[in-house]
This record gives sequence, C-alpha cells and structure tokens, in this order.
Amino acid sequence: MLTPLHNPAQGRLRVIGYASGSGNTLWKAYETQKRMEEMTGDCPFEVVGLFSDDLHSKAVAYAKQVGLPYAAIDIRAFYKERGVPLKDREVRAAYDAAALEQIRAFGGDCVLLAGYVWATTDIVADEYMMINVHPADLTIEREGRRAFAGANGVGDTLAAREPAICATAHLATKEIDGGPILIVSERVPIDYALHADDDSRMRHYLKLVNEQNRLAGERALLEIAEGHFARDDDGTLHYKGKPAPQGVRIESWQENKPLFERSMDKLLNPHSVAVIGASNKPGIGRSIVENLVRDGFAGALYAVNLRGEDVLTAKGCASIGDIEGAVDLAIIATPGTTVLEIAEACGQKGVGAIICISAGFKEIGDDAAQDALVAIVNRYNMRMIGPNCMGEMNRKAKLNATILHNRLIDGHVAFVTQSGAIGAAMLDFAEGLGLGFSSIVSLGNQADVTACDLLPHYDQDEYTRVIALYLESIPDPVRFARVAARVKKPILVLKAGGTDAGSAAASSHTGSLAGNDALVDALLRKAGVTRVASLEDLFLTAAALSHMPPMQGNRVALLTNAGGPGILIADALCKAGFELPPTGAELREELRAHLMREAATANPIDVVAPAPSEHYVFCAEKLLQSAAYDALLICCVPPATVDTAAVARALVPVVQGAGIPVMACFFGPTLGGDARRILIDSGIPTCDYPEQLATMLSGMRTATPSQAREASRLPAQALHKAQSLLQAAPNEGYLASDDAYALLACCGIDAAKSALIGAPSEVDGLELHYPVVAKIDHPEIVHKSDVGGVVLHIGSREALREVTSDLLERFPGARGVFVQEQVSPSFELIVGGTRDPQTGHSVMVGMGGVFVEVLKDVAFGLPPFDHADARAMIARLRCEPLLSGVRGVEGVDLDALAELLVKVGDVLLALPSIAEFDMNPVLYDPTRGFVAVDARIKKA
Repeated sequence: MLTPLHNPAQGRLRVIGYASGSGNTLWKAYETQKRMEEMTGDCPFEVVGLFSDDLHSKAVAYAKQVGLPYAAIDIRAFYKERGVPLKDREVRAAYDAAALEQIRAFGGDCVLLAGYVWATTDIVADEYMMINVHPADLTIEREGRRAFAGANGVGDTLAAREPAICATAHLATKEIDGGPILIVSERVPIDYALHADDDSRMRHYLKLVNEQNRLAGERALLEIAEGHFARDDDGTLHYKGKPAPQGVRIESWQENKPLFERSMDKLLNPHSVAVIGASNKPGIGRSIVENLVRDGFAGALYAVNLRGEDVLTAKGCASIGDIEGAVDLAIIATPGTTVLEIAEACGQKGVGAIICISAGFKEIGDDAAQDALVAIVNRYNMRMIGPNCMGEMNRKAKLNATILHNRLIDGHVAFVTQSGAIGAAMLDFAEGLGLGFSSIVSLGNQADVTACDLLPHYDQDEYTRVIALYLESIPDPVRFARVAARVKKPILVLKAGGTDAGSAAASSHTGSLAGNDALVDALLRKAGVTRVASLEDLFLTAAALSHMPPMQGNRVALLTNAGGPGILIADALCKAGFELPPTGAELREELRAHLMREAATANPIDVVAPAPSEHYVFCAEKLLQSAAYDALLICCVPPATVDTAAVARALVPVVQGAGIPVMACFFGPTLGGDARRILIDSGIPTCDYPEQLATMLSGMRTATPSQAREASRLPAQALHKAQSLLQAAPNEGYLASDDAYALLACCGIDAAKSALIGAPSEVDGLELHYPVVAKIDHPEIVHKSDVGGVVLHIGSREALREVTSDLLERFPGARGVFVQEQVSPSFELIVGGTRDPQTGHSVMVGMGGVFVEVLKDVAFGLPPFDHADARAMIARLRCEPLLSGVRGVEGVDLDALAELLVKVGDVLLALPSIAEFDMNPVLYDPTRGFVAVDARIKKA
C-alpha cells in the first residue's frame, strides 16, 4: 500500500516557510505558484505563511512586500533573555515550542526550511512534514553514512575533490540530513584550477549550489503537491508508483519540465507537420498526408520515409533529423516496434509534439514499452496524443491529422474520444444532425495528453461552444474534477465501462481502469459536467448545445399538431423533472381567437393536424413573447394536407435567436425529411423521435460544479494516533474493534461507549451503563449478526458474563468480546466510504442495518465536499422522506447528518490507507445526535 506524502484530493498543499535569512528557496516556490496560477488558473500548492528567527531578515521584508502572513521571534534575544549560548538544546526546545504556536496560525501542511539552519528540535518535525534542501549530494555514501551530510556540505564536497556538486531536497527527520531523498539537482561541475584559494572556491560554488537549492526545493514541493511522492508500509519512498530510494535525479533542468511549462499550442495549432511513415505506397502515412493536403493545412508539410521521397505536396526526407526547418508536430505512423527510436529522434530534433498513431503498447499489456515512450516524451518536454489513436482534427489550424477518410465539418463542438471508431461514427452522423466541430481528438491510451489537458484549451477556444467527451477511464480524477469545474462551457460526458463486462472490455481496449460506475457518477456530478447515457444522447445533445443556449430553468412549452406524440413528450419531460406550466388566461384567449376550434390552448398546445404554417408561427411568437417558458419544443406529425417544409420555413425566422432552447421533431423519415433539412440548415436542432426532445433538453440543463472546498485537516496529534492504529493493522485486513473505535474517537466521530474483554472475569471491571450489546470480535468474521455473534439487551453484569462465556465458546480464535452501551433504537443508517483505484475515496450514506445490500438505497459523494453537497447526497436517497419526518413520526437532524458526511470525507482524505470505512448502523439520538454503534475499518 502506497500512502502519498500529500493527498491532492484534500486540496492544495499548504506550505509554511521557515527562514533565517533571505528565504530564497521559499520565494522560488512562491514565484512558481503565482506563475502557475496566472498560466493555468491553479497551483497544487500554496505558500500560506513565513516564520523567521529575525524580524528584520530579508525574508520578512519580502513577505511584507508581497502581502504574505508572517511571524518572527528573535532567536538571539530569546537566548539572551535566558542567559545561555545559542547551542543550548533545552532553550532551543522552548524556542521551537514558541515558534510552533506562531506557525499553527498559518494552517499549513508542511514546513519548507528555506535558508534556515537545520538545528531545530523534534517539536516542529513531530507535527509537520518538513522539507529541507541541502547544498550537497546526499546520495553519496561512504562507510555506511551520507558522506556530505552536516553543516558544511559544500566544504566537505570540495575537500573530497568531488568532480561535481548537487543540491538535495529531502524530508527532514531526527537524523540531520538523514531523511528520505526527494530531488537531487543537476550536477554543477567543479573546476579546481579556477580559484587560487579555498575561500574563493568555497564562495563560488556555494553561490552556484544555492541556485540549485532553490530549484530542487521548488520541484520537490510541486511533485509532493501533485501526489507523485508516496511511502510504502516499510517507509520506502516511491515516485509515480515506482520505488525511488535515492529520490529523483534531475540530469538537466531543461529536461522533464513540469507540464504547465510545456506548450500545447504546437500540438493543437502547429505551423509545421512531419508525417513519419508516409510514402507513395498506400498506407496510413499516405492517408494522413492526403487528409492534410485535401483539407487545406497551410503550414510546412513533410513526409518522412526511407527513400526520402515527396508525397503529394509534402517534401520528402529520409529522417526527421534531415528536415531543415523547425517541426512543431510529428505524426508517427510506423510499426510499434519502431516508435521508441523515432520518438528519440523527434526529441533530438526539437519537435514540440507527437501524435502516435502506432499501436502495440499498454493496450496489449506492454506497459514497459509505453513507459519508455513516455520517458522519451518527458525528457524532451514534448506533448503526445496516443499511442494507439486515430489522430486529431482542428478547425482553427485546418488540420486533419487522422487516419479517417472524412473531412472535418466546421462547427462548434470539441469532441474528445478514447475510441477512434466512435470519433469516425460521430463524423459520419454529423451532417444529418447539423453537427459541426471545432476539434476532434482521439486520445488512444492517453499516455500523456488527457482530457484534463484539453479542457482548458477548449474553454478559451473561440470556435468551441460545447465540449463532448467519450471516456473509458477518467484520467487523474482529482485533477479532472478541478479542471472541469473551472470550464465555463457545457461539458457532456459519455462514460463507458460501467458494468463488469464493460470495464473488462475497456481495460483490454486502452489498458485503463474503468472505475466503479456509481463513484464515476459522483465524480462527474462534483465536476459539474453532464453525463449522458448513450451515443445517441451524446450526438443529439452536442448538436443541440452547439446551436442553442443551455437550459436555464425548468419550464417547457410544447407546441404540437398531434395528441399521441404530445403525450409521449409530456411524459418524458415529467420523468426528467421538467414542468409544463399551463398558458395564462390572456394568452389562452389570444390563441383560441386565432387557432382552429378543435385546437387545445393549454400546455401542450395542439394546433391539430390540418393547421397551416401561420398557426405554428403565431403560437411560437406568443409563447416566446410571454417569457413564461425556459424552452420551446415543437413536434409535427406531417399530415397529407399540409406542406410541412413550408411550416419549417415559416418557423425559422421566428425561433432563430429566441434566447432560449428551441428544438423540433418533424416525425417520419420521409414526410418530415424536407422540414428537418430546412431546420438543420438554419441551426435549429431536430430529432427523429418525439421523446428525444426531452432527452436533448435534459442534457442541456446547466450543470453546476460543487463549491470548491479544501478538506479540514485532522490535528497533528490525532492524525499521528490514527495513522499508528492503521499501521498496526494487517495489509488488506480489518482493524480490531477496539482500534476501530479508537480511530473514530481520534477523528471526533461519536460512537457508543465500548470496551473489549477477553474473558467473563473481566466484566466486573467495565465502566459501562446497562443495557449493553455484546459482539464477537473475530478476525475471520465480518458480518457478526449473520452468524449469531451479536447479543442485544443485556441488562446486568451476570447476564453479560454468561453471554461472554457463550460467545467465546462458540467462536474459538476470537480476539475477545466487544461490549457497548446500547443506544436507543432509531432509524438505522449506514455511513462510510471506500477507496476506488480509479476515483479515489468516496463517502456513502443510505438506509442501513442488515438489509443494506438488499435495498441498496445509498448515495455517494467524492470528498472534499461542503454542507450543501452533503444535503444533496441525502436528498437523493429514497428514504429521505422518512429522515425528514412523515405521518407524525419525527425526523432526524439532517444538518447534523450532513456535517457527519463532511467529516467522514475529510477523515478518508487524511488517512488514504483506509480501503473501507463502514459505520452500520448509525443511530440518531435527539439529545446526542448521530452515534455509530458498529464500525468496520479495513486497511488497503
């Protein structure tokens, strides 16, 4: 089990600087934070305060300048007042205790020792993760110890006549410079002939290595904040899931740059493209060149093949390195076995981005080849779509870099898909739906570029109005939710792999986990995106939103000429939660005066079959002018006596630019065809079947992301105790009952008072109020009541002794008998959570008790969430009316229940090694609130 040093789902890593001088390492991190916020709107860490041992230090002056909270205690004055030298450790402990009180006010998660002499006591380190930067290479060991640890890392390195010097960012521990290594900077070569004396040499290389210190400290913070560093159960550090006992060595700061420093523009809007594997022989490479030429790509175009032959208008070269000019984008369309060599050549050439069409990587189980490809991409700071993808189309760049035959139909939908086949199908359906695209990207295995990278681009793209995603796995769910929540344009998601069979198929397709569908649903809801149920829904809704504004309310007007389809649409609208408010009396009179006598003027308005086009026009005008509706739906079943094409033509000028969604169904493949074509050409969304109008409208509702909230952190002492309880549990095993309840107490969750006893003779020592409940505590028994391991209503010590004896006799190997004060019967709830490998931790609430698996009345939410989101979770339960109170039965305190859910979410994020967390049942006591009377906690 890997536990991240920081769980990004909690929110930003909050950094406190500890500085005695300039604090330049802290300010380098602060500069990066501000740069990331300016470039991307977000940064995974935040500098929240500065502590200094000198009120007049440069660090404090800069904190004042930038408006950062700070605190300072003059360390020399502190010692002078006590009349002891600075080396006195007892006074240093007192000083650190005083400093700790100051920095707690900043609310930080970690301390960055920024130019601070590492001589603190453990008082601060016991409460905070501390990051130190040492001006020497701590990976070098001699005689079983780190050779250059200690106060004079630079001097010791020079004295040893090392050929180079590095800076090392590491976790600070009780052993000075002995903690786990995070980042080792690039090497600074040492020229011993450069200086005539040791002092000059020392000053020179101290300055150079201090520059590396700042870079190493900043990178360590960023990598921790992004969740890339984790520890296993043995304490070994891992980086991106792989053991890194010596940390991560930076060969060059110009390689492996953070993603925010790499341009996406060369991928999405290139000025020069090389197609590698394109020749005059028929094949994928040639097809891509044909598409680029045919669809008008105006930039420089190259074809790379062994003969160096030209392909159409693309200049031929034998290798990517032979191209004289710069290459923004390389498209690799060669056998998978050649890709690594080609990618390396692209990197050496300085190519900005790659589209890897080639397959043969993780989708067939070859993780090593895909990891090697990603390593090359990162080393040269490229961005990559693929491998195993269809390619990319982009309206702005007139770029058709795909293996398809289709042209890009210009429009306003950006479509991102993990399936090239679905991208091809969407293009094929596009003309009939009036659907056009600003961009289409086939992600393939999404080894580098994911939807997370593309969403911010489309949010700023002037050609894009709506974003549609087909995903088989959610990439980096925490980042996805955060990025999607900031996008102002509608996002539609079709998430496949919701069943066991679908998940297995998704895995074999792209080598990705599909995730638990209920939790994926919760994630998408939190992100504020709209989830659609089918490809049909995705195509129809995307087409509608590309021409119409999102649905802003709930009131729908329905104009039809046939009762049956009108009823079907009305039913579908009501099931989807829409309202069909009746027309007002004045409007109804106007309509009666102009329509046929048989017409219905309430809502739905039925103009009847033979109605001429002017009746449709009059009704549409009046309904729109009334401002009483948030959408107008029109359904016409073409009668033999009416030219429905004329009806459509007459409606177009009325409904265009209406300001609310207007959509139509002219029913019938032949009779309604001309009318549908007129409407589509005019930008009015249409569909084939009446009920599809309700489906489209449902997908056009404005989805609101959850309010951004950072998880509350557990107090350090409680956190450390909870972590020690989890550490004592076996991997993939349950905590003992008494440890589980101790953990609840650490987290401030109320539970029935309890005790674990190992024999009947221990009953007399219990300080519990009767009646009590006795439960067998056995390592192999999870559902105790199923095996008769729970006894209720035990009213005396004598009775408890008998029950204890009986339980221990019936269940050999038990740890003991868990005894609890019995809580008054109440509505039984289950509150808990689980850790999913795809989506992370989730919180669950629902009807509890022994029938929870049968009734399955539960709702999920992904923490951290706020009170309003917790109340929304409760409202989704079928049992919610019972919780609110019904038929004279008093309900529960729903606000208190919501706060319990928020707290459970924060606990799960603070303790990521929890795999399962179940409190079932949780009972409600009007005077006490919610009380857990059974708890199971499983370690991952």
